[in-house]
Amino acid sequence: AYLYQIAELAYFSDNWQAKLLFNDFEVLGDHKTSYKTLPQIELSSFKALPFLNAQFDMYSELTRFSSDDLSLPEADRYHIEAGATFPFSSPAWFLNSEFRLMQTHYRQSRIDNHPQFEKNVSRTLPKVRFHGGLNLDRQISLFGNAFTQSLEPQIQYLYVPEADQSNIGMYDTTQLQDDYYGLFRDTRYSGLDRIAAANQISWGLTTRVLDDSNSERARFSFGQISYL
Repeated sequence: AYLYQIAELAYFSDNWQAKLLFNDFEVLGDHKTSYKTLPQIELSSFKALPFLNAQFDMYSELTRFSSDDLSLPEADRYHIEAGATFPFSSPAWFLNSEFRLMQTHYRQSRIDNHPQFEKNVSRTLPKVRFHGGLNLDRQISLFGNAFTQSLEPQIQYLYVPEADQSNIGMYDTTQLQDDYYGLFRDTRYSGLDRIAAANQISWGLTTRVLDDSNSERARFSFGQISYL
């Protein structure tokens, strides 16, 4: 269904990593022309903090989006984000807190046919996220066999302020599929061209039935997002 060409050079260290990526993606058949990344440079680092089991991390990206279709805009995208996470967990429960600041700058060209786009766009957004849950289990008997039934409630609060992004093209971004696990994502899009506003509480409940070898025999999940 598609042709995917990629060349990548990566380096990994204890506390940082770097990547140089050349990417060409083409969907076969009747489709909208896709963008090439020529190139995409990524640099990320992470460091443990000496309190509350915290970790500080930083991610930066420089990407050039180009297209053979002269009717499509092109762009250089500079993105950097930094944040701190505070993970706490045990076999019975977890609570993760995240505070992040994201800054993106676009330099767009070939936009004469797209009057809504602007040549230079900067976007700065914070993000706050709290996600916690419990892991409970009990022994049950079904059809004369012993099983373990789990009960796994979880809840998340996510906040990202609203920002008008209609002046930015869609270069590597699409809306993600909605499913149960999507209730607890921190974004509704892949890529960086759209960062959806959020002021919401997500909750969900999963129950599983496991046999004596811990193989999952059945699972039932339901949940909901309440938009504040």
